[in-house]
Amino acid sequence: AMSTSAGNVMVWDVGENRVIARLTATPSSLAWRPDGALRVVSDRVEDRVIPEPGRPREIDLGAGASGIAWSPDGTVVAAGAGNGQLLLLDVLTGETRARWKWQDGVVKDVAFNHDGSALAVATALGTDQRVLSVEDGRVLQLLPAEISRRIAWLPSGWIVQSAYSRLLSMVKGERLVQGRYGMSELEQVGDQIAAVDQLDDVYRISDGDPPTLRRITNARRSNGVCPLGSDTMIGFDEAVVRVNLDGKELSRWPISSSPRDLACSDDGERVAAGLLDGSVVVWRARDGVLLARMLGHHARVGSVAFSPDGSWLASAGWDATLRLWWLGDLEKSAEELRDAAVTEWGRDLDALLRWSTG
Repeated sequence: AMSTSAGNVMVWDVGENRVIARLTATPSSLAWRPDGALRVVSDRVEDRVIPEPGRPREIDLGAGASGIAWSPDGTVVAAGAGNGQLLLLDVLTGETRARWKWQDGVVKDVAFNHDGSALAVATALGTDQRVLSVEDGRVLQLLPAEISRRIAWLPSGWIVQSAYSRLLSMVKGERLVQGRYGMSELEQVGDQIAAVDQLDDVYRISDGDPPTLRRITNARRSNGVCPLGSDTMIGFDEAVVRVNLDGKELSRWPISSSPRDLACSDDGERVAAGLLDGSVVVWRARDGVLLARMLGHHARVGSVAFSPDGSWLASAGWDATLRLWWLGDLEKSAEELRDAAVTEWGRDLDALLRWSTG
């Protein structure tokens, strides 16, 4: 806590480098009491109770991450790290189920199969693309030996693997379909995939036997895509744009920092972006209303992913952390927020706002 010449006392969360309270006072001294209250001494002595700020759950990955995925039942998050590790986090207990490392290449992306029993893994080591058992990490299948950036696993069983060599591989058992459609970005929701190739052409990949590709538009200098029903979200430095299957722009949502990854919720209600400045933003899909801008990462956010039911958002960044954000309160009514303030802080919301603004 510190006093300012403007007649305020600013209370900072040092770990997250953000202001969590602002008090109107011109004290001669400040001191923290053992019980956590802030003693403000001016012409009188006041003890102010500072509510503990809500914090996302944070997991140390040991290195920057660029690929995360939720299990179909929403109980496990898998994250690939730059040090070659693959981490499995139990969302219900907060415990790490497994940390596997079998090579030194960056784990670029991961994808669960339809029942959550296996993981497809894309790495920066060309000879090591594999499918692992979630139970014990056993190798179940080796995938085409191409240095891979993104990977997806469609409900029909087809694994879509995008390599840096401008080669797209689709694998199901011993069947292999390849084409010259190398994708720099690839995002899956259900049986649909949105992808961008290295020439900035945007595609939709639909599940089938084998999956089919449809070119939508060219999106020069795009920074991420995700499928939103029959529409596609495309990220650019200055905005996130929604287009239909004919490539027609339907809406444009301005942003303050370049997106590094986009995600669309399974129910099509929300869109999220991990940004270059370390923040994570969430919009309401139907009208582009900004629901939240979440701060916590200290470097660019390379991957974001909604839980299957949309209640959580996972984000992984170059600050070597994985964060889980609870989204259940984003669109609560004023009455529900008032009740939450009383329950969590023991104070009426109006009184809390008056106190926090001085």
